[in-house]
Amino acid sequence: MKYLLLSILLLAGCSQTPTQFIVAPGQTLNAGDNMLASQLDVQDQRAHPYLITTMPNQEPVETVNSNTSPIDVIRNSLAARLSAKRIRLNGANYRVNIKQLGNEVEQNLFKFINNSKLELEVVIGNQSSTLEKTFKRHGNSYGPFRADLVVIERDFNILLGQMLDDIANDQELTTFLSQ
Repeated sequence: MKYLLLSILLLAGCSQTPTQFIVAPGQTLNAGDNMLASQLDVQDQRAHPYLITTMPNQEPVETVNSNTSPIDVIRNSLAARLSAKRIRLNGANYRVNIKQLGNEVEQNLFKFINNSKLELEVVIGNQSSTLEKTFKRHGNSYGPFRADLVVIERDFNILLGQMLDDIANDQELTTFLSQ
């Protein structure tokens, strides 16, 4: 039993950190949504483009990027959600600023702790006024041994999908667009 536990620890310690993170919050863009997607302006205002920052105990910080542009994913997923709700921009400027979008993983010898932080700011403007609204989501997960990228991706994508649903379903934004 001792040897089995030692073998598991050695294998967990030797596994390599993945280099790509899949961002896929669900609801894909249909052909009819392309025009709406082209009207959405999404800007990444984060200081660093990483989606995962791992802070191993007494080791250098490791980072993981996305396999696709978070800007494109957010633009297309939000356009699909808005289109499904039959929301039109009616000439308004619709901008989404990515303030926070990532995971901080604290890796210890026997456990990991993941903190997901997402913050998107929506700015809608027309000829007479502007509406700004910030949407935030946070999530925490933990587990034994080494962090599992698949679990972190799944939890992150669920949070991002929920946030995009919040934006598409927000009554204040919808009312502003219908003016």
